[in-house]
Amino acid sequence: GQELFKKMALPYFKEEKSARVLLAVVISFTLANSWVSVGFSYLSRDFWTALNSKNAETFYPLLAKYALALAGGTPITVLYKFYREKFAVQWRS
Repeated sequence: GQELFKKMALPYFKEEKSARVLLAVVISFTLANSWVSVGFSYLSRDFWTALNSKNAETFYPLLAKYALALAGGTPITVLYKFYREKFAVQWRS
């Protein structure tokens, strides 16, 4: 398993500098996407708790935070998927 992977992958990464850069980008966006997912999880929990308890003082600030998180998190998720697919296509060619 591991030896076969090394035999197939190492020449690709040694010959193509762009492959190493693209791998670093994919890893970075994977970590950023995970951070966004965790953040949305906590934000959603607080948002729904405020909504269920009918706490307007907490709900409206969380609604604003949710909108900002959506605006900031969406590009990260989209770019993560884009670079992941780009890496897969480049790997196959």
